[in-house]
Amino acid sequence: MGEAFFKVKRASAERLPNGGMAVKLVYPGRPEPIAEGRMKANSSFGKRVFQNLLEKGSSELADKDNPVRPPSAGSIFLFSDGRIVCSRRDLGAPTHKFYHSGYAGFPESEAEIHSAEGLRRTMLRETAGECLLMSRDRDPWLVIPEDSISYTMEAVERLGLVFKNRRVVKAENVPAHDRLEVYGWDGKLVYSMHALLSFQYTPEVSINALQIRYLGIPSTEVYPLDVEGSWKNGRFGHFKRESYLLDPAHLSDKKFGDVLDNPEVYQARMEGGIPQAFRPEYVAPYRGPDGAKVVSPHMWAPDDQLRRYLNALGVPGYDWVCMQLGVELMNGKPLLPTKSLAPGTAK
Repeated sequence: MGEAFFKVKRASAERLPNGGMAVKLVYPGRPEPIAEGRMKANSSFGKRVFQNLLEKGSSELADKDNPVRPPSAGSIFLFSDGRIVCSRRDLGAPTHKFYHSGYAGFPESEAEIHSAEGLRRTMLRETAGECLLMSRDRDPWLVIPEDSISYTMEAVERLGLVFKNRRVVKAENVPAHDRLEVYGWDGKLVYSMHALLSFQYTPEVSINALQIRYLGIPSTEVYPLDVEGSWKNGRFGHFKRESYLLDPAHLSDKKFGDVLDNPEVYQARMEGGIPQAFRPEYVAPYRGPDGAKVVSPHMWAPDDQLRRYLNALGVPGYDWVCMQLGVELMNGKPLLPTKSLAPGTAK
């Protein structure tokens, strides 16, 4: 796994006439490892990157003093009724606590960081390992996207879940207009691919290759199950994160820290191998972005990935480059407006 975590000191981005982004990464001949794959925030460099993209249309993404790392990968599901499913991180998340996000993770092998197919495998595996879908029948079926049958079944078996029936549904990638090109130190092309690309320098330095996957069923037919967790000493610790079914058309007037009105939210139980979806109940004090005490249990807080998805779906007000510049300019300070904080809570 450590193979995927090294410093990339040559990278650039250019905005394209079609609204997409071309990103070039040059992998080093002698990789310098990064401990645990995460890189500390670098907002001062991030400000320059996003200012250059807005003002000049291009920018260096890394140099010898300001490296990035190879991309992570992930996806979200788009249903036939126009709704998407996303997760809300928990208080124990290493970054973006209580932010809304897609499903993504790190590559796990040399093949996954040195080929387009490998990065696609990362996308499918990480999504299947975090978000399962089951039907709303009394005796629920496991609903499996056709592009990730093996990864879905691996996740189900790993978690010890029992489904009596399975249904495979068609899954199609929504065309992505960003282009990722990865080169070796000798200038030879390693691979290229189309994806939605997001990058950030606050609260950590990261690059993500993302995909919107269209499922030909309405969201009203399934329950999303957030099954992300971690294994320790042979025992699975479920993070118990929430799944949100959201209509992007209703998000254009929502600003960071606004209240989501009566969202459709589920949590998963997996006791005794029997999966269940339930609507969680909330009791004050409510927790919101960065763990702050807030006025409602549902404060809108899209992270960099989700902003990129909403931008790609054409939601007005989600120019992700402009929005990420705003994040970098805050230098890691909380983004919540004062009106969102519970009475007596210091900003």
